[in-house]
Amino acid sequence: MIITAGLLFSLGGDIALMFTSERSFLAGLVLFLIAHILYSIGFTWFNGILWQDFIFVLPVLVIGSAAIYAFLYPGLGKMKIPVSLYVLVITFMVWRAVSTLFGTTFSPLQAILITDGAILFYLSDVILAFGEFKPPFYCARTLNLLTYYAAQLLIALSTFYF
Repeated sequence: MIITAGLLFSLGGDIALMFTSERSFLAGLVLFLIAHILYSIGFTWFNGILWQDFIFVLPVLVIGSAAIYAFLYPGLGKMKIPVSLYVLVITFMVWRAVSTLFGTTFSPLQAILITDGAILFYLSDVILAFGEFKPPFYCARTLNLLTYYAAQLLIALSTFYF
């Protein structure tokens, strides 16, 4: 149910990003933020927080996210705070997803689907942010959509095994 709600908020974010204004971008950001929070709750509710999460996963994610944010920072303008909050939440979501690999609640297949889906979602958002706040690169939109829809598919498929 929580994952389904996350998928629905993601759909709302998709719709918001169909428009090109800064306001619609911010609306999409908020809707995806809620989706990430819902996914995080779903992954943590069943799996808990394990010691391996802090040693093996969190440092890598924090360093990677900080580097990406630092790279984007000069072009963020008045979006610095919303983007920083978004980076924190999506990093948290990926952390919670990867933690399913260490727990016993999810089957190995579920944990792989959840982890790969979360990582692809993260990558799709990085690509989207680069396209929004840096000069766009060749095939950025196509790559963004491929990683995003693959991510959502993997996360959705993981629910069939709950």
